[in-house]
Amino acid sequence: MSQPTKAPQVVLVGFPNCGKSTIFNALTGGTAKVGNWSGVTVDVKHGCLDLAKQTTSLIDLPGITTLTHLSEEQSLDSHVVHKFLRENHADVIINVLDVSHLQTQLYLTLQLCEMGVPMVVAVNMMDQLDKSGSQLQLECLSELLGCPVVPLVGSRRKGLAGLKKNIMEMLEKPLAASPIQYPPLVEQAIETLMQEGHCQRWQAIQCLCGDFCVLSELTGNQKQLLSRWQSSCGAQLGQEVDLLIIDTMYTWINKQMPILLQGTPKSSAWTDRLDALALHRFLGIPIFIMVMYGLFVFAISLVGGLQDSVGLLTEWLWVDGTTVFLHGLDAPEWLVHILAEGIGRGINTTLTFLPVLLGIYLYLAFLEGSGYMPRAAFVMDRLMRFLGLPGKAFVPLIIGFGCNVPAVMATRTLASPKDRLMTSMMVPFMSCSARLAIFSVFAGAFFPEGGQNVIFCLYLLGIGVAIFTGWLLRRILTREAESPLLMTFPAYHWPRPEVMLRQVYWRVLGFVKRAGRIIIPLSLILSLLTLPAGKSAQPVLHAVSKSVTVLLNPMGIEEDNWPATVGLVSGIIAKEVVIGTLNTLYTHDDKSNQLGQGFGQEIKEYAAWEAKGTQVRHAFTHALGWSSGTSTERAEIESAMGRFALYFHNDASVFSYLLFVLLYFPCLSTLAVIVREVSKPWAIISVFWATGLAYVFAIACYQLLTISAHVGLSMAWLTGCVASVYMGYRLLLALWQREVLGLRTYG
Repeated sequence: MSQPTKAPQVVLVGFPNCGKSTIFNALTGGTAKVGNWSGVTVDVKHGCLDLAKQTTSLIDLPGITTLTHLSEEQSLDSHVVHKFLRENHADVIINVLDVSHLQTQLYLTLQLCEMGVPMVVAVNMMDQLDKSGSQLQLECLSELLGCPVVPLVGSRRKGLAGLKKNIMEMLEKPLAASPIQYPPLVEQAIETLMQEGHCQRWQAIQCLCGDFCVLSELTGNQKQLLSRWQSSCGAQLGQEVDLLIIDTMYTWINKQMPILLQGTPKSSAWTDRLDALALHRFLGIPIFIMVMYGLFVFAISLVGGLQDSVGLLTEWLWVDGTTVFLHGLDAPEWLVHILAEGIGRGINTTLTFLPVLLGIYLYLAFLEGSGYMPRAAFVMDRLMRFLGLPGKAFVPLIIGFGCNVPAVMATRTLASPKDRLMTSMMVPFMSCSARLAIFSVFAGAFFPEGGQNVIFCLYLLGIGVAIFTGWLLRRILTREAESPLLMTFPAYHWPRPEVMLRQVYWRVLGFVKRAGRIIIPLSLILSLLTLPAGKSAQPVLHAVSKSVTVLLNPMGIEEDNWPATVGLVSGIIAKEVVIGTLNTLYTHDDKSNQLGQGFGQEIKEYAAWEAKGTQVRHAFTHALGWSSGTSTERAEIESAMGRFALYFHNDASVFSYLLFVLLYFPCLSTLAVIVREVSKPWAIISVFWATGLAYVFAIACYQLLTISAHVGLSMAWLTGCVASVYMGYRLLLALWQREVLGLRTYG
């Protein structure tokens, strides 16, 4: 029986931020995250590419700047690329180049030519070149490299047909010889290493350049041979072999550039003017803070105005509507409670997040597509270095604003294991979109006039605690030389609406699916736990939660607010579950006494359901600005989540609770990624450190905000908070110094 034919492998290779993920999505219809800073693709992505004759496997590798792997201390994504190229046979390589940085990126192209694998060079972002007034001689570049060169505008899907055509042709045709000719002595060294070392040409060149990955695979005799040739070449040529190889490549590039790129490129006046402000030594950081503040104004004040309206609509449909429908069928009360307050309430809570999520993802998509995000990383790089932290660490932290899971994975772009450890410990303090959903609900209930300011303050506190954690870890871990932050800046441009909307759609859909899978089942479980055990008995959940809530008294949470404790426990699974839990438990007390009152009660419920339909209409017209409404209607709209106010006695307790939610226990998904990317002991430390800081900071916040009411008690609590942080630091230092739980593995 014949073995099935393996599908050909086509591999995308290129610099970070050259457009590989955009092209991958366009060719496969995939949904790989697209951004414009290093670290977006942190793992190998696989997809199917449909060609005319056969289906091909398309692989998107993380961005790299060179094939030469100089040390074991390089970033993990660089390890991924080198391991893949060494151990997997690529049938065709698609080398993606950003035409705006052609001279820099051709060095990697020449290294790929040495591999002897059929290659297609895809020159991306050609629309930017057209605007600059210069022309690229594509045919000349193709002749020099000995492979097809295809012009692309990946964001607009222009040139994909030509790319597919050339891929099919290169699957059946070998690549021409490399255009680079080294001095005869170097060529002789390469040939000798290929024969006696049984390696390919590109591996022999990498050996001469000191590639760590290839050198580690050599035998003792091969290493002696390599050392002999390096010393011989260096003595006869008067220059180190690795430097001579690099110099030969760059000399060839500099010689060909005037021929390839004709016409003097015109610099973008807008890009230069904006960069003069965005990258200013003193104005850069304030501008970044203003841009991030604009995120909350847009997501909370503008788009978030629909949140209460969506909450009313979904509650009217899924909770009240389900109750009326089931009572009309004479369904038993326990079934009505489970379906309406369990499943219905879970759907209601999940969909309530939509307006704020749309706002934040749309704003971030605009920033990513416009070209500002790499500038933000560059500006904050200076601040991170001033604080003694690695500059590259801010890139994963920015990603953490969306979700902490890919942010921890993005630490693979950091070169040092200690930098990866420190940044992974900082990431959980960055407020993700799930936390923003929680903050927006509380802001609508307690701070309707200045909610964006409260949320922005929480975000700044999260960043501050992350920096504080990194600073402490730097005092514990052995200090190393900081690796530089290298990135290319794309020109500023207006993002294409269809690209932005596609990104927003997939991100919102992914969040709703992920949240719904957790919130709805948990809401169902909570509805069962809130069923009374008997006619006069309270649910078991009430008694247990009230006994635990006493621990939260110092941060302003009273015993009658026991659902807040349950919300924190459920939030360990995923942060977005907190609101689902609170919504289910708070509304249970309001409705538990209204069920099962006979036919007359059913008529009242139906009338109330119809009246709420009118309220929903007024809510939407008010949120959209079509109708100001009466003062009574506005009060009803602004207090759509007003039942929360019945359980929190003052704004100080609300803010302290939100601060605890911001800092405490990383969600299980983030914790699992920390275990995989760092280690299990450090994941345990992350849990205790984050939860301890959350408890201490929440208590300190509440005591400071209410110090006028009880000066002596507040001062005692504040003193205890400072002492607790210091003791936690000393304990962590002792654990590391004594190598407890293998913590020094990454220290």
